[in-house]
Amino acid sequence: MKFLIYKKMKKLLFKSLILIFIGFFLVDLITDPLFKNNNNVNKVFKELNKFDQDTLDILFIGSSHSKSTFKPSIFDSVFNSNSFNIGTGGQRYMLTNLLLEDVLKKRKVELAVIDLYPTLLSLPKEQNTKGFQLRVLDNVSFSLNKLAVINEIYDFKEVPSVLSTTIRNHNKWYDVNFKRNDFNKSFTSDKGWLTSKKRMNKKNREKYTNFLEQNRQFLNVELTQLDLNKFAIYNSYIQETVRICEKYNTKFCFVSAPYFESFYNKQINKKHYYLKELLEDKNIPFIDFNSKYNAIDLNLDDFKDRDHLNIKGSRKVSAFFAKYLSEKKYFEIKNQKYYNEIIEEIKPRNLDSVARIINKNRTILIEQIVYKGNKVSGRHELYSNLKLEGVFFYETNNVKYIAISKNRNEHLKTNDNMFLLRGEIFKSDFKNRPKNLLKTKKDKLLWSVKADTISIEDNDFYLLKLKNRGNISSYKSFSIFTFDEKGDHLRKGYIMKNVSFIN
Repeated sequence: MKFLIYKKMKKLLFKSLILIFIGFFLVDLITDPLFKNNNNVNKVFKELNKFDQDTLDILFIGSSHSKSTFKPSIFDSVFNSNSFNIGTGGQRYMLTNLLLEDVLKKRKVELAVIDLYPTLLSLPKEQNTKGFQLRVLDNVSFSLNKLAVINEIYDFKEVPSVLSTTIRNHNKWYDVNFKRNDFNKSFTSDKGWLTSKKRMNKKNREKYTNFLEQNRQFLNVELTQLDLNKFAIYNSYIQETVRICEKYNTKFCFVSAPYFESFYNKQINKKHYYLKELLEDKNIPFIDFNSKYNAIDLNLDDFKDRDHLNIKGSRKVSAFFAKYLSEKKYFEIKNQKYYNEIIEEIKPRNLDSVARIINKNRTILIEQIVYKGNKVSGRHELYSNLKLEGVFFYETNNVKYIAISKNRNEHLKTNDNMFLLRGEIFKSDFKNRPKNLLKTKKDKLLWSVKADTISIEDNDFYLLKLKNRGNISSYKSFSIFTFDEKGDHLRKGYIMKNVSFIN
């Protein structure tokens, strides 16, 4: 009797497993494609799957930085090649490796160009960034590697929705518009590449006006042991990419598309430095376009926002990279006339022209500070050979500036133009102090700032840029001290009452 019951249960279990398998098969084959959003990303992968060439000469892969930077038609016109761009917004590097291997399994690729955006080298934790990874997962074939990646990123309860668009979009079952296209018509596309003619908005243009000056700081950083420990995981990700490419006999080149925070954000700058050192040490091909702003003649008009190039900027970088690929013997130029045309559009900046632009921008900034800023009048003698004739306080885009008017013949005793600044905070602003001070009673903020000396006609100014320390614009008092030749700040300083940084 027990044997018969066991036999029936075994048969029922077997039938149930078959039904479950058939159900999953039908969902995957029939309903999931129906409930997959008809957006640009899915359109790109459909186009790639229908691509009638067995071999791709160049495959661009990575985040939206790659997607908006490398235009396939430029490379195809120069090299008479077949190229494709499968960059997707927010694509984390673990997904890049998964997608790369999935494509290489299906077709031969001569050269894989992998974009490294350091911010996306870690695993996603927030729901919206997890959602961005679905753009890749929805278009990658089922495999154990795919399951492993899903397990790394998502909670167990999230897995069914990750694996099936039918389950994920269950709330749309009754009202889904199967013919709707979620395409942004203001963008231009080309074999996966996507960007627009749009230019950076006024707010960001003001923030990054001094980008040429700031770009000098790119890779000019030092790594601590804590940084090295934190960034060590990048090595395993990149080695996995190398392994995949070598497995499928595909050449590879790592790149980093240009964006402003690479040299405005110190922590991101450190990541770029680590990657440069890592790849150079392993003799792996790598070109970081954030070090090529002057060589490519990149400027604010070449970006649609702080992170992405527009059509004009993409054309410049694509042309420059085509030149690099030709010089490194990856491909041979087949259309010399077109190549010459796009290269001639790039007007590299030399050191003299960069210096002129920087000085011009500083002059504009000083004029803006003097015209719009809060002036504290009156002459003050910091010491016998330096009298301040006016101090201006100005704030724009959460950046604070101080301009100090002085006599042209009077200078600081030190050669490095260092100032020590101290702001006394009103109690009403205690909640706006930096995080490290919130649990203390400290009511003063300190800055050690190196000033630039700027001359405008008959006037000389010291220009000081303050690092953002809390959301505070008004101070009970504000003091300016100078350093002596030994580096100690002088006791005698200029103390001003009720000072506000204004825009």
